[in-house]
Amino acid sequence: MSESKRSGEGRRAPPHGELPVESLPVAAGLNAEEVEVLRGMLAREMLNATEVLFREGDPGDRLYLLARGKISIAIRGAGGSRGVMTYAPGAMLGEATLLESAPRPATATAAADSVVYSLSRESLDALAAAHPVLASKLLLNLGRHLSGRLRQAPDVLRKLSDSSG
Repeated sequence: MSESKRSGEGRRAPPHGELPVESLPVAAGLNAEEVEVLRGMLAREMLNATEVLFREGDPGDRLYLLARGKISIAIRGAGGSRGVMTYAPGAMLGEATLLESAPRPATATAAADSVVYSLSRESLDALAAAHPVLASKLLLNLGRHLSGRLRQAPDVLRKLSDSSG
C-alpha cells in the first residue's frame, strides 16, 4: 500500500471526494463520541490503481471500508481469474472473513486510485473490551450489511450466469 496511518491521528476533514468515516455504513447510528472512538481504531490506507488490497487465500484479519475510488473483486476458477464485482465508495469489504477468521475467498484490486479504512480483528477485540456498547453497535451494523449482501446474492448470481453464456 502506498500509505497507511491511523485515521484518528491529526483529525481533520477528509480530502475532497473522500467519504468521511461518519458517513460509512459501519458508523450508522453512532453518536459523535462513538465515531471519534471508531476513527481512532481505523487505519487509513491509500492504494494506487491496480494495487492489490488483498489476495485470495490471505488471512481474513481485517475489514475494509471504501472511502474513495473503486475496488474490483476477482475469483479464480477453472478458466482463470474472473472479475465478479466492482465496489464504489461506501462499500464494506472483508467483513465476513474478519468475523469467521477465514481466508479471503477472492482477490481485491484497486480499479482506480482509492482510499480505504481498515479495522483489524485485534482492534475490534480491543474495542469490545474498552467500549462494549460501541462494539455491539458495530457488530449490529456488520450483521445488517451481511444481511443485505445475502438479499442481493440471487441478482449477483443471475448476472454472473448471464455473462458466462
